[in-house]
Amino acid sequence: MVQKRQWSWRNRLMGMAWFAAWFINAGQFAAVATNQTATNQTMGAPEPAQLPAAGKANIPKSAQKVPMQMTWGGGHVTGDDWSIYTGTSASLSGSINENGWRMRLIGGYGSYTYEGTKHIDGRSVQTAFDGQSSFGDVLVGYRLQTGDLIVKAFAGISSVGHSVQPFDPDNTAIGYRYGGSAAFEIWFNTSDSLWLSSETTYSTVFDTYNATLRAGYRAWPQLSLGLETGLAGNNDYTAVRAAGVAAAEFGLLEAQDGYVRISAGASADRDMELSPYAAVSFALKY
Repeated sequence: MVQKRQWSWRNRLMGMAWFAAWFINAGQFAAVATNQTATNQTMGAPEPAQLPAAGKANIPKSAQKVPMQMTWGGGHVTGDDWSIYTGTSASLSGSINENGWRMRLIGGYGSYTYEGTKHIDGRSVQTAFDGQSSFGDVLVGYRLQTGDLIVKAFAGISSVGHSVQPFDPDNTAIGYRYGGSAAFEIWFNTSDSLWLSSETTYSTVFDTYNATLRAGYRAWPQLSLGLETGLAGNNDYTAVRAAGVAAAEFGLLEAQDGYVRISAGASADRDMELSPYAAVSFALKY
């Protein structure tokens, strides 16, 4: 069966994780964000590895904020497929900008379509399938910084769900499942104006995976331009993407409060069928 589709997710734990993510922020942050990962599963939707350092400023320590949490969200569109996601990471010991333990909650939802064959009365009939999916992750991890290198590692539980209409007996990624999940992220400032980042996630549910690599150049103090490439899929689907990236930061120069990032490019499935790709995301520390 030939399939063309883009990832997303739907399931019960997503609701709990999503609610908990916003409940942590009660009284401090109010926002409405929905979104993965049409994966491109954006399990994919991990917490940003690190906000780029925007230069040096002589800001007294007493005047600087001490953020304890980071909330992020976003979405992407590829052809007729789309997804949205949101997540929160909270420090369990001190500022989120310092080394220490973290708790992370993520939830997302998406929709996708693909073409395949369905056996009806002994005949193979070309059929259009419509899918909906969601995911939720509850993770615990650690942040470690040494010099210009920041590494984050997380592990926990995940829930991924896919529903497809009409039912596709040849699709091995249908239903709601729970399993283990892990995430590994790296941020490296190679110089004052250049940076690299990578994000990798994996879930035992349907062998779901997502990997993203970005390289950026700080064209202005609070604006970076760069390139992004990624690979996402599971035991029934694989897609690759390449895009240009623009990221604008806001807040104090020494300790950025957040950013908005826009990506645009192309995505190809395992049959090398190309589709336009666009994504937007935001992050806020507080």
